[in-house]
Amino acid sequence: NWDKNVQGAKRDAAQKAHEAKVKAKQDKEAARRAEAKAKRLETQRQLLEGIVAELDKSEEHSYGQVYDELCEEGAPLVTDPKVLRFIAEHTDIRVEGTDGERLVDALKQVMGPGEEELSFDDFLSLLRENAVADSTAVSKFLETCLGQDSIAKSEASAHALHVAQKMVIIAFDKEKWDVLLGAVTKDLESMVSLQVFVNTCKRLARCARLLQYLEVEMQDEDGPTWDAKSKKRWQAVADDVGRRFAAGGRGQAACGPPPRLDDDVRRAMEASMQDVAAPAAPAPRGAAGSGSSSKLDVPAKALPQCDLCKISGGKCFYHAQRSGAEDFT
Repeated sequence: NWDKNVQGAKRDAAQKAHEAKVKAKQDKEAARRAEAKAKRLETQRQLLEGIVAELDKSEEHSYGQVYDELCEEGAPLVTDPKVLRFIAEHTDIRVEGTDGERLVDALKQVMGPGEEELSFDDFLSLLRENAVADSTAVSKFLETCLGQDSIAKSEASAHALHVAQKMVIIAFDKEKWDVLLGAVTKDLESMVSLQVFVNTCKRLARCARLLQYLEVEMQDEDGPTWDAKSKKRWQAVADDVGRRFAAGGRGQAACGPPPRLDDDVRRAMEASMQDVAAPAAPAPRGAAGSGSSSKLDVPAKALPQCDLCKISGGKCFYHAQRSGAEDFT
């Protein structure tokens, strides 16, 4: 019995030594992986923060390659299906079917009268300004502010993140969103106004769209698919855009009924129309300093900027505020 106990003790000791050795090896491997992950996350954090800090330069470099590809046969035209498809897929400009009205409205915001060629600066301005549509960001703010003129930073960050996540088709890791959101919102005040919220949404969406392009689309050597159905659709969109430019009108005045509004934009439009101050009564004809009240005399910057402006008949709450700030400065 003594011999059996000794042999059993030796086997137990050997088993424990083996298990300790295996565990030490596993712990070492786990530590190595954790260190590698930490380094990878730190590198990723630095890259993402670099994109946010130098967003304009990053966009110029990345989208410059796209623009060069679109310029293979000369300066890209606003009636080029490939140009229109890229713009629609990388902005919040919604193209329903073959209706190019929203594309025309957006193009006319960055291009001069009579221009048909899209310069690189105009191309970048179009992507930046429409990373999130004004109506999308304004509607989110109005749903959140409960009649106030500002919201808390925590709410603004959460809702800006929600808006930006809807602007991309891939699901980024939570760590990436955390870094982007932290870098974009780090300088926000404790209370965030409408205009600051809109700018925050646009900047965060620009970062997300650029990251999607760098990580997914730029790695796809074949590029977007152009099957017969896609070619037919985007050629029809290009034809519609060409007709609208040739007509020289803007949106429904020259080209049919207004666009359909989804529920969130419609709610925002209703809130916007309630919140905008009533315009001052026009001065009597002939009075000093009075001018014509005809809509034909409205300056170019008073033209509708977004869907909310169109429905409200002039300027929505956001663009009325923005115009007032510009006039003040």
